[in-house]
Amino acid sequence: MLKRGLLFLLVFIIFLDYGLAQDSCLAVPQNPSEEQLNQLITESAARIWNTYSQIPKYSGDNNEILKAALEGLENLEPKPKYAILANYKKEIGDELRRISSGGSCIDDYSLHETDDCWNQDALCVEDRCVKFENLGWREEVLDNINKLRDQNPYARHSAALKLTEIAPLEAVPVLIKTLERDLGEDIQNLILITLKQIASQEAVQALRRVSENDPNPFLRESAKLLLASLTPTQTLELLRGEPLFERIYTNQKLSGFSPTEKNSISISVYRYLLKRGSSAIDFEIENTIDFILDKRRVFENEAIFGDDKYVIVFSHEDPQMQPEPIKEFARDRGVTRFPTITPLKGYASKTDIIDTIVNSKTYGETVIWSQTHGLPDYICLREDENIIGEESCFGFRYDEYVDILLQRGSLDEIILIIDSCFSYDFAEQLLEDLSRKNSPSYPVIITVSNKGRLGYPVFLSSLRRLYLRDNEQLLGSHIYRAEQYSFNKQDSAVFFSENNNPPLEIAMNSLNPSECGCTEDSCPIEPVQGTTS
Repeated sequence: MLKRGLLFLLVFIIFLDYGLAQDSCLAVPQNPSEEQLNQLITESAARIWNTYSQIPKYSGDNNEILKAALEGLENLEPKPKYAILANYKKEIGDELRRISSGGSCIDDYSLHETDDCWNQDALCVEDRCVKFENLGWREEVLDNINKLRDQNPYARHSAALKLTEIAPLEAVPVLIKTLERDLGEDIQNLILITLKQIASQEAVQALRRVSENDPNPFLRESAKLLLASLTPTQTLELLRGEPLFERIYTNQKLSGFSPTEKNSISISVYRYLLKRGSSAIDFEIENTIDFILDKRRVFENEAIFGDDKYVIVFSHEDPQMQPEPIKEFARDRGVTRFPTITPLKGYASKTDIIDTIVNSKTYGETVIWSQTHGLPDYICLREDENIIGEESCFGFRYDEYVDILLQRGSLDEIILIIDSCFSYDFAEQLLEDLSRKNSPSYPVIITVSNKGRLGYPVFLSSLRRLYLRDNEQLLGSHIYRAEQYSFNKQDSAVFFSENNNPPLEIAMNSLNPSECGCTEDSCPIEPVQGTTS
């Protein structure tokens, strides 16, 4: 009886220590995710094993340590804060059995030493704590990683700043662990920037966790912005870790395309297959590639700007956003018909913008280019800098924009160019709302940025770099060709509507993989809400 009481007391003390530890990961949320729950189980088992392994009676004998730890676990009734663990004793026990098979650490948790690997200036590598200096890092990396632990705040800041330049892939586990320490939000923010620069699967997952769970609102918003600013190239590298995407990307049918076209087609095919729950055998992949290529060929011949188009351009009140350069480019493409009301700029012009769109039906085929700041739900004509979130935006919410378009009617005559941050998110919601409202027709939509992504002022300049002849129409094929000039900054998308059917995505340079077949940690990127640009 005394032995059983002692075993129970030891496990109780372990969980009491959790409640007092400042750096514990066991801050149990009310409804933990699978990832958080697995971390709780891993840490619980590691802490329990560590405690029993240091009792002289059991030390060095894994069988005896395991036997005692399992007996103590069986009688455990966790404190209310950790009550959820009472439902996972079997999983904790399984983890203890795995630990008993060998090794001296698991994740960062030492199984035999008083201090975890991290507190020994080490990482857990192949089940043992390995000192930083023995990990084969470059001297420059090791020096700056060590300085992150310096008592001098200026030395720490200098090291964190230097790491944003080096972007050392090998040091990602240490950078992630450093985020858990209270080194000040300026240093933590520099570490977030470094993780974004590295953009490995592990680094992006860490950014996701901070954006969702960090108690510091500044760091949460910073992580959201960094996720939103991942480049198409970085996203491509992440997606190539997905087996289905890699099979599409390396398919022989795409071998003759340019890198940007290959990327765009691959993502469109990938999304199409996953949306339809396809089993994605080779035959289906090749058929879908052919299908997307056929649709792209139709769009290639679609005139965006030409002498038969009526072009409406409106912009945010930001002085850097001006309708005239866009209209000048349209004139060079043969466009002669524009609204007589000018300029359509800023929130003061909202009524004129609405009237111009509604009345454009009399002009037939119409292109509406909105050059604004944006949120996932809004295109903004003005913002209040003293307000955060959607309330700061004065412009058009997607459902209001839908009502304006429906009032105009004949949406199959319309091409929308949405030139703003999160323009894909806005277009996606606009199309869903059109469907809910039983629209008989749909517009073609070109977005300059993709799911959860910031936009940059490079779309017009990428088109200009095609050096088209005077009065040469701007075609869909030119939109594809211009991707090469904006690919390092942003990732456009095309929703192509044919025969009044809901638009099909036929050109996408980037993608939010979290909605396309990956699960849990294999989904590095999440949609970003509440951020403006």
